[in-house]
Amino acid sequence: MGFRESLGRAKCATGIHAGDYTYDRRDSCDQTRVCSRCDHVSNRVRHNFNDWDWADADDLTSCRQSRVCLRCDSSEDRDNHSYEWIYPDYDSMAPGAPLLMQVLVGAVKEATPCLQHQVCARCSQLTGASRTYHAWGPWQLGRDETTSVRMCGRCREQETMVEE
Repeated sequence: MGFRESLGRAKCATGIHAGDYTYDRRDSCDQTRVCSRCDHVSNRVRHNFNDWDWADADDLTSCRQSRVCLRCDSSEDRDNHSYEWIYPDYDSMAPGAPLLMQVLVGAVKEATPCLQHQVCARCSQLTGASRTYHAWGPWQLGRDETTSVRMCGRCREQETMVEE
């Protein structure tokens, strides 16, 4: 027995088989491979899915997407959210807004108008993440020539920078 043959048998013994998979039928994604060294039979499923598309293209509030296999008509679904950071409009929060958003808005209304929430632009789902994000104005010379000051246009918080 030569070195290559011994190496091939060792590969098969560890589960590394040789040969190509072929589809079992035209309308099936089941594939079979018979190892060219040891005749071990392996099976797998390989779908050929089309691109993800909105499950209901007319419903602009749904994040549900689906795709279909081009061989066997098997399908997959997923939620594909489009998250963005928003400043809740505390004064005009619609009564139909998601309950969690109404609770969050009520709890932070007095805290800071610079608190943002991460919300899906399509379905309004909240991630629960929040951050403080100020709308800083330009730096202006402070009371003396060694400091600069800027102010947030939303909450009026000031930030001072000392120049050395």
